[in-house]
Amino acid sequence: MSAKVIVIIINWKKEKITKNCLLSLKNGNYKNFQVILIENRNYKSWNRFFKSVNIKGKTIYNNGNKGVAESRNIGIKRALNIKAKYIWFLDNDTLVDDRAITKMVRIMEKEKGVDILTSIITFSNKNIIWFAGGGFKYFFKYFLIFKNYYRKNLFNIYPNKGKLKKVDYLVGCSIFTRANVFKKIGFFDPDYSLYNLEDLDFCFRAKKRNLGIYIWGERLVRHLKISRKSNLFQDKISENFAFFMGRNQFIFANKNLKGLTKFFYTLSLYNIRLFWYLYLCDSWQAKLEYLKGLYQGTLWLFQKKSQT
Repeated sequence: MSAKVIVIIINWKKEKITKNCLLSLKNGNYKNFQVILIENRNYKSWNRFFKSVNIKGKTIYNNGNKGVAESRNIGIKRALNIKAKYIWFLDNDTLVDDRAITKMVRIMEKEKGVDILTSIITFSNKNIIWFAGGGFKYFFKYFLIFKNYYRKNLFNIYPNKGKLKKVDYLVGCSIFTRANVFKKIGFFDPDYSLYNLEDLDFCFRAKKRNLGIYIWGERLVRHLKISRKSNLFQDKISENFAFFMGRNQFIFANKNLKGLTKFFYTLSLYNIRLFWYLYLCDSWQAKLEYLKGLYQGTLWLFQKKSQT
């Protein structure tokens, strides 16, 4: 019998988009999967929808928006209780290829060193890369940056088609993982609240434990959220996102870095990164929210003890 896969999807006021994502899963050729849908608003028609389209699904209703990290954790606990072998975290604004689950399960079953996996993720235009793996890069031993490989390049020029490539981090848009990973490194950190960096934090901890993080060189997921204001490295930052973008960088530094690396990283948040992220903010209100996030992050930095 094929391995049980649990797909965890979060919905917050995007029912139509979420339904399209679920329908793309339904069209796949892998049958032993179940959806755990985390509903953060209180939309009551999911069970009827699952039944109408013949998807095996379970809806968990939160009392208000719990945010990405905590919502995923709720889904993880449920998945572990029902003995999932693999867990797939999938953003609701994605569409998946018919072969996606089958392909990733085959890789996991064959390659025992692969613990956390994704495929190439493209924009809704299938030929342009949205994500193809990321790296934690250190300059002069202490300056840490996050590198997003091949972003906005044509998939045609991607050099590792049909191959596994080891990377440092994946993004939460699509993370396929062995269920036992959470017994080794714990769950997503709810301190990150609503947006941003909970996925990098998760992968940073996994890398420290020498878990295998890989990307498969095939286009199996499309990300539908396209910003006309996006640039080569990163999408523009909206007003709703900006506060958490500013604050969560301090949380990441305090939990995962130490010594001079932590010092230079936090120092850069007040100069180099400050100007870059202000440039990325798509409005004056977003810039103001980002600065508020920096202020709250600074307070957080001095009020919390490092977990390193």
